[in-house]
Amino acid sequence: MSGIYAFGGITEVTTSGLHFGVGHSRYLRNQVQLAFEFNYLQMTYRQENMRFPLEQYTVGARYFRNFFMDRTRSFFASAGVGVMFGYEIINLNNRLLPTGAIITNRDAMLYGGTLGIRASYYHQDHYVILVGIKQRVLLGTTVNNFRTQFYIGLKYVFP
Repeated sequence: MSGIYAFGGITEVTTSGLHFGVGHSRYLRNQVQLAFEFNYLQMTYRQENMRFPLEQYTVGARYFRNFFMDRTRSFFASAGVGVMFGYEIINLNNRLLPTGAIITNRDAMLYGGTLGIRASYYHQDHYVILVGIKQRVLLGTTVNNFRTQFYIGLKYVFP
């Protein structure tokens, strides 16, 4: 069994960050799921009267293992680990600020991993509602290595 899904959510409640993504998952034996995802993240940092956008484009593979399911097999909770690679753009490649200051952080290649917990509710035979939280640990960035993301999504499982 395999399926495609889309998700979106917020990143770190203390800053204004949004993310969304799409993915493809394949169910394997023993309640295991392998997923491939594309993620887009945008955050806005503020200092005085200025705003600095940060964008990250990442692709990754995640491995999920169910640790809870109900008797009707319509609700599952799973934990997952994964690897990610991508690219980060700071202030839309604009290093010069309106005040004349220069941003020393540069755009960078990203690599790292992710840990997360996800709940899946099978609403119908082919539609699944996803809710989860994941912690991304990305190296190569000059801004922040750790990002916590909350998300909700919808998955379509092929017959």
